[in-house]
Amino acid sequence: MSGAIDGGRSERANLPNPGRMNDPVVDRRFLGWDRPILHSAVDHLVRAVESTRPMDLSRFLVVLPGGRAGRRLKELLVDRDDSASRPLRPPQVTTVGRLPEELYRPELPAPDPVLDRLAWRGAFQALGRDEIQTLALVPDEQGPAEAISLLSGLAGVLQHQVGAAGMSFGDVAVLLEGSRPFSDRLRWEVLAKAQEAYRAILTRHGFRDLASSRRIAISDGRIATTKGVWIVGAPDVPPVVKKFLGALETEEPIRVLVGAPADLHECFDALGCVIPERWSDIRAEIPEGCIHVVQRPDDQADAVIRQLRDLNGQVPAEQITVAVPDPEVVPYLTERLAEVGVKVRDAQGTPLPRTAPFRLLIDVERYLSDPDFLGLGTLVRHPFVEVALRTKMEEPPTSLVGVLDRYQTFHLQAGVGDGPFPSGGERASDPLQPVVLDAHGTLERILSPLSGERLLSEWSPRLAQVLTELLSGQSPASARSPAARELKAFAEEAGLVLDRFSGLPSELDSTVSAAQALRTLAEQLKDSVVPPDPEEGAIELLGWLELPLDDAAVMMLTGVNEPYVPESVTSDPFLPHSLRETLGLLDNTGRWARDLLYLRTILQTRRPESDGLPSPALIAGRWDGEGNPLLPSRLLFAEAPETLALRVKRCFAEEDAEEAFPPRPHEALTRENRSGDAIDRQRRVDSTAAEGPMQGILELDFTPRPGRGFQLPPEPVIHADEELDRISVTAFRAFLTDPYKYALERVLRLRRIHDRAPELDGLSFGTLAHDVLDRFGRGPGSGSDEPRDVRRFLERHLEREANDRFGARPLPAVRLQIEQLRSRLFAFAEWQAAWVRMGWRIQRTEASPPGGGVELIVDGHPILLTGKLDRVDYNEGADRWCVLDYKTGERVSTPEVSHRRGPNSRRQWIDLQLPLYRLLAAGLEDDEGAPLIPEDERRQILLGYVPVSRDLRVRELLAGWSPSELDEAEEVAREVVRKLRVNRFAFVPERSTVRPREDVAAILGGDVIRGLEEGGHASGE
Repeated sequence: MSGAIDGGRSERANLPNPGRMNDPVVDRRFLGWDRPILHSAVDHLVRAVESTRPMDLSRFLVVLPGGRAGRRLKELLVDRDDSASRPLRPPQVTTVGRLPEELYRPELPAPDPVLDRLAWRGAFQALGRDEIQTLALVPDEQGPAEAISLLSGLAGVLQHQVGAAGMSFGDVAVLLEGSRPFSDRLRWEVLAKAQEAYRAILTRHGFRDLASSRRIAISDGRIATTKGVWIVGAPDVPPVVKKFLGALETEEPIRVLVGAPADLHECFDALGCVIPERWSDIRAEIPEGCIHVVQRPDDQADAVIRQLRDLNGQVPAEQITVAVPDPEVVPYLTERLAEVGVKVRDAQGTPLPRTAPFRLLIDVERYLSDPDFLGLGTLVRHPFVEVALRTKMEEPPTSLVGVLDRYQTFHLQAGVGDGPFPSGGERASDPLQPVVLDAHGTLERILSPLSGERLLSEWSPRLAQVLTELLSGQSPASARSPAARELKAFAEEAGLVLDRFSGLPSELDSTVSAAQALRTLAEQLKDSVVPPDPEEGAIELLGWLELPLDDAAVMMLTGVNEPYVPESVTSDPFLPHSLRETLGLLDNTGRWARDLLYLRTILQTRRPESDGLPSPALIAGRWDGEGNPLLPSRLLFAEAPETLALRVKRCFAEEDAEEAFPPRPHEALTRENRSGDAIDRQRRVDSTAAEGPMQGILELDFTPRPGRGFQLPPEPVIHADEELDRISVTAFRAFLTDPYKYALERVLRLRRIHDRAPELDGLSFGTLAHDVLDRFGRGPGSGSDEPRDVRRFLERHLEREANDRFGARPLPAVRLQIEQLRSRLFAFAEWQAAWVRMGWRIQRTEASPPGGGVELIVDGHPILLTGKLDRVDYNEGADRWCVLDYKTGERVSTPEVSHRRGPNSRRQWIDLQLPLYRLLAAGLEDDEGAPLIPEDERRQILLGYVPVSRDLRVRELLAGWSPSELDEAEEVAREVVRKLRVNRFAFVPERSTVRPREDVAAILGGDVIRGLEEGGHASGE
């Protein structure tokens, strides 16, 4: 190379191109970092045509790293045109990746994505099973079909990457021959064979893949242009593009504008690409005040808000860019900024797979592939499907999803469609099965066009019909709303793909199921995006690779963490780091050099000391949204040793242990020195708001919006809406244990409903056992003293109850639990027969007094005690009555242990169930309406448990309380009623007994209450 190296004079060199007499000349110039790169590039372009009256740049082909930079370049040229009053003829603008197609004309068109994917599938189907397994993508037991599906998607991506090196799969196989002991040569040979078959398929149908067209163009020497090529700020040019430039027939030099100062000229090659090994000792030179290390993604969003606050309205939103290399931070940013009144625009768009219409594809495909109840519930949960069903069902309920969840929780179904839906055990006042039948039948009618197998081309109109029916009920409030834009983008993209299905050549038009057709459709749509709304006055969110050529006055970088900055690829099934390096492709070393250049460009092209604006903010998090630790970016430590030590100390500073381990988002914090993340965040926002609202174009509103604020607990004090007039005898324990939890469950009636239960929980298992024992107690076998007869009766009742409740297709675990209950019932039969031989006979099961309860007078005012007695027995010989309560939990304590706690002299009642059962028993009536138990015998009623538990030790556990102790229990009940009538339930964190996975744990801020003991088990009662 020769010539001066500066921003105004050129450095010229030839691109090597063996076999040619004259190699293309490169005119390389360094733009420096005194101002944004694109502004300097515009200066060079305008200077090149300064002698012409029109600003005629139409004879130039400008090459940029990305499309957004090209659009911004044109905007800057238009601004220059307006200021200079010279007519503008803009240049042709393209990206580095698309440059080759501007330099030659392909002889055959490239296939569309659908045809390309199916051609690959056909190529792999032509291989033998052993060859497919050589590629080792899936276990052998899954068969070749799954491997072919995966390979068909991977091969196109791999061809693009290898094609960027100007090579074919066969070239790679030759390159690997004898290269090392454990070479991947055999795998690449199989890939090369598939690639030949793939290309033959395309040729038969008049197509040629892009990589082949480029190779032919280079070998035939058909590369030329009449325009002058300008390459601007492109530190990574793929080898194949370099080959095109080296073979270019042009009279003008290739002008390269390097986005760096001239003193770094030895770090770049002739085309302005970074030379990775030259960047190992380059420093990042990050001003210390730029770095902000916070905890979680929401804290990163708060850090951005603080930065915006400090601008004090001096900068319009259009001049502010927020970078989001880590996509997980995006939803936190958009939500938090919206809360304070800041509009954002994600320039990268919304990936189509994150939209509701795309999710619909996945849910329908999942249901068609395996029509189980879980898939049905997931599909009905989709808002589009629920709307479609509600408009077509005969009597849709208020909450269709709620009905399905309650049905599944009760009946635990595995499959659907292969038998009747069971309805046993449902309350007559709340039937679930008819609604489920109606919903399932309506859904089947909607999906009926998707039955059987057809050619993929034949599925196109049927898929369109079903999707149209499911989507037709959607009516977004505004045509510019995100939902409307997502729906529109999905309809356009899906329609385009379905049209391609219709036009498939017969060779590639294979017979598939509707689920497979939907899967193919989803594969074609997975890389599509919903364009962002071009909203005025919005802050733009950009990805990392767009930042160096962005000219916003203020920039904030979130997610400055590994592996996002620098971008790092740790594994690849076919292109490991060493092979990428051999092929000349961008590897991790090259990415480090590129991203270090990008970081320095971002920092140096903004001069806070001259324009009064803040330096770019580099925001790193310590934890991701799931509580997993994150490492700060290695770029932050590319500094001199003396700076490095301070940087490490800051980024990895030891903190208070309470702060150092962040709770997951669903955790609530109850220690005195912390009041919860949401409250802490609100305090930070409130303190900022106290300084006054932001003035100017960008105005932040820090007033908490309705429905946005969150505090722990949601309601510090709960009040019942209605006056207390009844209470279950089992509710007293709940109040005595935790009054606030009692209010959540018994006053507000909050409980979690879902359809994800894999088996009967303790409560459901106990209910099943109670129902079987109730059937037995009402039948003729209850009086038998022969264990064999009792077992026979119990087994018959178990089969009937299980069949009524779970039908022919319950979840597998339920079948096992039924057998476990059978073992317990057989053990119960031995005890029952012996109990009968002692003279006891069952008089009532699941019994309640008329009206459901008895009155308890408290301070002159009655309250109804309600409940059901599992079993009431009478021994005629002893003239004694006995109330027994079945217990089906894993462990069963004695009545004394369950009901009272504390030293013998100061025993405290913690449960009043059995003592109050005595009052309920006194209210029972016989068939003639007379009291079942004579009044003079009521105080002598025996009370006890019958454990039907896992240890199979069934026996009666009778309480030994005296009449005075039972009277004391009744007084405790009256005191509880007095407190309930006060109607005030306050949350006291240190007294909370809510355990991590209880239903109401989420109401207190999450599934985990810190400081509480983990564990616990379902009682099954």
